[in-house]
Amino acid sequence: MRKKTGWIWLVLGAALSLTAGLFTYKAISVAQGMGPSRPTAESVAVLVVTHNVPARALIKGKDVTVKEVPSSVVPKDAVKSKEEAVGKIARVPLTAGEILLSERLVSPTATGKDVAFTMPENYVVVAIPANDLISQADILSPGDKVDILVSLDTGQNSVGANMVTLNALQNVAIQGILVGKLSEPGNTGSKKNSKATSRLAFPKGLLVAVSPQDALVLKYFKDSGGIFDLAIRAPTNSKASQTAPVDLEYLMDRYQVELSQPRTISPTVFPNRRTVQPNQKNGGK
Repeated sequence: MRKKTGWIWLVLGAALSLTAGLFTYKAISVAQGMGPSRPTAESVAVLVVTHNVPARALIKGKDVTVKEVPSSVVPKDAVKSKEEAVGKIARVPLTAGEILLSERLVSPTATGKDVAFTMPENYVVVAIPANDLISQADILSPGDKVDILVSLDTGQNSVGANMVTLNALQNVAIQGILVGKLSEPGNTGSKKNSKATSRLAFPKGLLVAVSPQDALVLKYFKDSGGIFDLAIRAPTNSKASQTAPVDLEYLMDRYQVELSQPRTISPTVFPNRRTVQPNQKNGGK
């Protein structure tokens, strides 16, 4: 009887040991990651820089890639798609592997404080008057290319007798538009009136990027009372045009007519002129 009882206790002890061993194995397996997988943190797609990019460089598709990272490490202003970055300019040097932030990018057509990032490195930005009809028509935007035309009275004889018109600078990029408002802040009344007033804003000047020498040329024209007009270029046209200065002698030779000396005119008021046929020997130009 005692022998039979001993076998029973032996079997029970073995079963308890096996059970304890099984629980221990499961506990160790879970601790070592061999058990059921833990829930992972939520991931977010962000844009990551693929290689070092210098400041002022234009971001291209090969410069960035989309990568999934834990949401806990994603900055608030992280760029999420290539569409938000490609075609923009790096404000600062970008390092390979970093998450791209929107504050590190600037649009090529930016105005205001960002204009320095979008201008050619060896150029300067100057302001020219926006009194011409094209500027006042509110059809220009930063990034447009224009030719700057200037009419200037040489003043050698009577006023207006020696006016000459020049294609002063060609293929100039507009960097920004200086805008003036019709009323001072705080005097617009209700929000509704404030919105209406903002639509009446008008351009006072245009910011253009030119070489330092051309900046002096434009200043001379402005200080001498030159009349500015703009000619809009096609976005794909970067060729220099061959033009000749136009004065009274040029017009008489081109149209083969005798013209009286022009009188002084306002930049926005032009006298009626008689239509004449182009001189055939100049190819109708």
